[in-house]
Amino acid sequence: YELSGGWTVEVDLSSDTCKNSRVCPPCFIATSLSADIDLEVIDCQSAKIKTGLAMDASSATYVLELVFINMDSGNTLTIKGCADSTCSSAASTYVLGPMESVIGHCY
Repeated sequence: YELSGGWTVEVDLSSDTCKNSRVCPPCFIATSLSADIDLEVIDCQSAKIKTGLAMDASSATYVLELVFINMDSGNTLTIKGCADSTCSSAASTYVLGPMESVIGHCY
């Protein structure tokens, strides 16, 4: 999932149509950012593994690894784990600096 520009991006991992009418890939790469941006990762605990098949949030029997890469040379990517699209109080927040990467997990 390529991120560019200078605005907040929301990705609903529980959606069958997250990116180009498909489930979200587990990799996110920021390129050519025009400002510091937020990436709101929504409903990770119910992420779709493939169309029609989601992780089971109630049993916590699945773990999904997510890769975040910031290839921009000057802007930060703030990753927020959100329960819903309002993201009023993010469950977790991580600031990824320019030219850095991090691996996250949800279960």
